[in-house]
Amino acid sequence: MQRSQRSAVLTALAMTLVLLSACAPSGDAKPAAAPQSGAQTPAPRTQKILTVANQVEPSSLVPQITGGPAGGGGTEVPYIVHDNLTVEVELEQYAPQLAAELPSVDKNTWRLNPDGTMDTIWKLRPNVYWHDGTPFTSDDLAFTFTLVRDPQMGVPTATTRLMDSVEAPDPTTFIIHWNSVFAQADTIGTFAAILPRHLLGEAYQAGRDRLLSSRYFTSEFVGLGPYKVVDWQAGSHLTVTRFDQYYQGRPPLDGLIVRFMSDPNAMVAAILAGSVDVVMTGISVEAAVEVKRRWEGTANQVVIEPAGKVYVAEVQYRPEFVQPKATFDNRNVRQAFYQAIDRMTVADTMTQGLGPAADSYFYPSEAIRPAVERFIPQYPYDPNRAQELLAQAGWVRGSDGVLARQGTGERFQTGIWGHPDDTRTRLVTILANYWKNVGVDVTVNQIPPERISDQEYGATIPGWWIVNPSSRVFYLPPNTIHTRQIPSAATRWNGQNYGGYSNPKADDLQDRLNATINPTERTAIQQQLVQELMGDVAVLPLYWIVTPTLMRAGVTGPKPLRSYPTLTIFKWDML
Repeated sequence: MQRSQRSAVLTALAMTLVLLSACAPSGDAKPAAAPQSGAQTPAPRTQKILTVANQVEPSSLVPQITGGPAGGGGTEVPYIVHDNLTVEVELEQYAPQLAAELPSVDKNTWRLNPDGTMDTIWKLRPNVYWHDGTPFTSDDLAFTFTLVRDPQMGVPTATTRLMDSVEAPDPTTFIIHWNSVFAQADTIGTFAAILPRHLLGEAYQAGRDRLLSSRYFTSEFVGLGPYKVVDWQAGSHLTVTRFDQYYQGRPPLDGLIVRFMSDPNAMVAAILAGSVDVVMTGISVEAAVEVKRRWEGTANQVVIEPAGKVYVAEVQYRPEFVQPKATFDNRNVRQAFYQAIDRMTVADTMTQGLGPAADSYFYPSEAIRPAVERFIPQYPYDPNRAQELLAQAGWVRGSDGVLARQGTGERFQTGIWGHPDDTRTRLVTILANYWKNVGVDVTVNQIPPERISDQEYGATIPGWWIVNPSSRVFYLPPNTIHTRQIPSAATRWNGQNYGGYSNPKADDLQDRLNATINPTERTAIQQQLVQELMGDVAVLPLYWIVTPTLMRAGVTGPKPLRSYPTLTIFKWDML
């Protein structure tokens, strides 16, 4: 979109805002007095319309229901137009959003029952409205529960499977009955997206195909957020305007234009040219540092902060898929691969020195870190030790320098896979070179774009692959290395434990942690769990991701929390 195109869109949006204002009810307002002779008519207020570049266009504003790509920035857009019961305000710290308060044991709104079940009672804020003016009530939450638990819809999550039933005794009270204790029920224990019964109830009764074909999920979306959809031009941009009935008050901006730009270089060029105001996702740290250099001495901003996500190398455990056979089930081999990597250098290289190396799933400055730190086994970079461990596992270098299995002469040939983006392409190449240095014959592979969402493909990769989970890799639902999360043909390849790691002790600790509410008891379990998982070198945490956000002068509010800066969209403003 060139400057002239942007100007046209801005003009159209401003006209829409004027028309909306003209059509709004006047209430008890009195007619304005005629200006006195000689008085000047005040100039109209300049419209605050922010233009944002986003790398991925979502297939839907509720991808949890409709499916389709949501990662790589696609998850940013729904937060602009839709709210939930809670919102993450800092890493792993939640605050009430549509809810008036979080459920609490002390207030008897979080009840632990003698039979091992529990109930959470959510009190909703009053005077919350959908964008079409219909009041939001607990009945919408009950409808959402019915829909996501319907096996015909195919959308139950690890969390909603723990919910037995719900009640909506009055418009501002919603009760969830759980079949077991779930420690995150006051934060993530709700629904990925709340749906309006008055708009989707009839379509849902007509069947799955009728529901999913509704334009509600795209151009006719009606949400509960501070901004509402007025225009969606597929492949180009989304336009939203302020929702004046928003329950938290009048949003600061008159509207936003979200431009979908798949090319990171084009996004950088656009913000440098002034045709966009914010770049949220998809920019490499190197590109952000270069923009910061070019903007030196200006009021433009480049914010590069930890996103609370960690890059992890996972490996295939299952004998029917792994290559070479009978390899990575040996703990010494996994430790050797870990100690062959200089994670501090990797972190410095990949983040320009701005992101720390990882030794577990606990961030260095996290509040709980001091309580668990001494339980985290350490594996410093030591290629000689890696070589010793491989020899103990029966792998020794041949005359060509490549490891071979003693007794058979089989070469140690494996591969590492990553998504076809610049960051992971660089990362897998760096890791492969470290492993080659200790004698492993490693091939570098890209996961084909059309196979990224292919569950079976992901679960049968024969070597290593790189992931960056959006939540705690080990113990938050869906417990990504829990035995019951192992995908297979029998589960239609559903499950997040792609490598097939199975450890009964770790399973038990994860289950206990998710069923323990008391903070002191939780800390004790976390100490045992991190010691067990990292002691077993179950996966290889590499480094903590930092996320750049580029902003033109005068923009305030964007914060790359877990790579979702739009979580704070209500606070965004511009001078």
